[in-house]
Amino acid sequence: MKNFRKILALTMVLVLIISTGCQKKSLYEERLEGSLFTSYRGLIYFDKDHIFVQMYTDLQHVPEEEREKEIEKMRKEGTLTGELTSSFNEEIKSENPVLEEDGTIKSDSLPDLKIDENGHIVFRDIDFVFKVRDENKK
Repeated sequence: MKNFRKILALTMVLVLIISTGCQKKSLYEERLEGSLFTSYRGLIYFDKDHIFVQMYTDLQHVPEEEREKEIEKMRKEGTLTGELTSSFNEEIKSENPVLEEDGTIKSDSLPDLKIDENGHIVFRDIDFVFKVRDENKK
């Protein structure tokens, strides 16, 4: 009976240790979740399971008859990969992002998103600086 109690107690301790280890926040949650980064070309918001990117375009200044050709050209060049809003801004939503130890952000639709040595987010060679972090997300 004593051995059974010891085994039961040891098992409970192991379960507690394992369960608290499993609840540890990911690197993404610790460093980026709830953060907003901005630049002169757009903004990037890091939500719990998504990254929202909005890039400003100059398409509203392109004459309507030439706009479709310009959109097609931008898609071929890779400077336009997301959906266009009614105000001709590009929106990209990426799901299940992961922050790697080396500062790269693994994401399904944002392959060139990374963190530079200054802690800025870099996307399409544009530097996005930290603006605000939602304290409720911490």
